[in-house]
Amino acid sequence: MSAHRIVILGGGFGGLLTALELERRCGRVEECAVTLIDRASEHLYTPLLYEVASGFLQKTGRVCRGELKGGVCVSFEQYREIIGSRHIRFVRGEVVGLDRQAKQVLLKDGEPVIYDDLVIAIGAQTNYYGIKGLTEHAFPMKTLPEAYKLRARVHEFLERYRDGVEQNIDIVVGGAGATGTELAGELGNFFSRLTREKALVKTAWSVRLIEAGPEILSAFTPGVRQLARERLAVLGVTVLTDTKIEELKEKTITLTAQGKREETEADVTVWCGGIQPNAIISTLGLPLGPKGHLDIDAFLRVKGEEEIFALGDATAVAPPLAQAAIAQAATLAENLIRHVEQKPLSVWKTKKTWPAIIPIGGRWAIFTIGAFVAHGRFGYLTRKVADARYLFRILPFKEAWQVWFKGAKTYLSND
Repeated sequence: MSAHRIVILGGGFGGLLTALELERRCGRVEECAVTLIDRASEHLYTPLLYEVASGFLQKTGRVCRGELKGGVCVSFEQYREIIGSRHIRFVRGEVVGLDRQAKQVLLKDGEPVIYDDLVIAIGAQTNYYGIKGLTEHAFPMKTLPEAYKLRARVHEFLERYRDGVEQNIDIVVGGAGATGTELAGELGNFFSRLTREKALVKTAWSVRLIEAGPEILSAFTPGVRQLARERLAVLGVTVLTDTKIEELKEKTITLTAQGKREETEADVTVWCGGIQPNAIISTLGLPLGPKGHLDIDAFLRVKGEEEIFALGDATAVAPPLAQAAIAQAATLAENLIRHVEQKPLSVWKTKKTWPAIIPIGGRWAIFTIGAFVAHGRFGYLTRKVADARYLFRILPFKEAWQVWFKGAKTYLSND
């Protein structure tokens, strides 16, 4: 009997954890083959992406980039060997379509991949909301190359400042959700430290956090927002709420606040203002919700489809959090095996509240779950524990410890 072929599109949190959960369950069926397809060559731990963007800014070169990458990436090529997998294989490729009749995933370069069951775990992409000039001039923060690009621009300023070529840098972070707030805090912390060390004068830099809504961190409680505002102020970050970005040019940004339109300098603008479902989702011929997410049922199965499932940012049944996708993965993997066994599927039940950790510059973070809020060094240590917990979940002990320690050692130098 041929193996039952399960193909997973996307090697992010939801996709990788689904593959690992299937690895643990495949013994329940006679034969099971899992193929994970991703256009990247490594699994990226995105919660630490801001550390890559700001890490070792006084250093350069391939060795430095390798150190930064080592704390956030696990190579897919080595993964099968590391975990001793008997069922999982990895294919690097960009998905360009789906032939549902032939049950084939179409790749940009390479042969079609045949499936019996399909899991769509393709993550979100940056949403620019049609703001003029953002696509051309802003730095997004979704991938490792994007983080490297931002880091290279700030490093370039430091070199030019030392040489007397460039006198100041104005950085704008657009979008005051968790990602934007974390990045603004990390940059403010870095420049504040250089100011204390007399490597920069205070007038040589500015970091502005711009939010179109009335509050930063709008998904959180007023207490969390106030703690974040106070921390950002300590780090020298200027927070502007009820302020819309109207247009971005190479060196200037146009803002509107209280009905007034103003054009100011902006040497670097980082856009963290929103995400949307990946564009490929809309081309697959599957049912979509009002905002372009895949329309799924209570079993994480695409409505109207018996063999196609979805989770994570491709859907809208849970908040766009890594921990939500990780939690969905266990239910989805179980349902895939139950589907093969021809047993009733399990219902996915989301949580009312999810814990959150928001690092804001240095060894300082806010930790919140429900009504409980803690901040400072305790929050920072909680974040490090959360990072380690995830790595120990996806890797054997030795390899997980090596990746975590390498990252902790490297990123502590930022603080």
